[in-house]
Amino acid sequence: MPALRRMDSARPAWCAICSKFDFDVNTCRWIGCDVCSHWTHTDCASRVGQIGTAQTRRGNPLPQRLSSDCRACGFTSKLLGWVKDVFKACAADWNKDDLMRELNYVRKIFYGSEEDYGKRLFWKCEELLEKLKNGIDLGAAFKELEHFFQGMKFTMILFTWICPMCLTIDCALLSLL
Repeated sequence: MPALRRMDSARPAWCAICSKFDFDVNTCRWIGCDVCSHWTHTDCASRVGQIGTAQTRRGNPLPQRLSSDCRACGFTSKLLGWVKDVFKACAADWNKDDLMRELNYVRKIFYGSEEDYGKRLFWKCEELLEKLKNGIDLGAAFKELEHFFQGMKFTMILFTWICPMCLTIDCALLSLL
């Protein structure tokens, strides 16, 4: 999954798409490649088709998890786990405005996702944004997110299938099931 842009980053990040630098940290605004460490703004990556399902990017007939292809090296990262990691690692430092901004980024990323987990994350962001606008306590909003991600992890474990031929999860044989 893509790298996190953490607060200990003393240098600005450079977007491999728009070529702009900035110091934003602890945010879903940036996607970093774990292989080559290049960074892109999520908005830029969405705009040029770097974020999407494998189906929309590669003509695959089955809905796939939303992922991002690194523009520099071509490595593909799944975005659902990355979003969870950003929230887990960074949310404690966010105020209400920060959380609303991050929920909006995630909502934009997962808008139109055909995959069940992506749809559920999109709708959870919509729900929490509405609740935050109507005055829900920040701690309660974080609790709901934590509960959502814990439930998602449990569901993903229940429905994970490992291919007996190659011992991987993302196997071509999986599409035959």
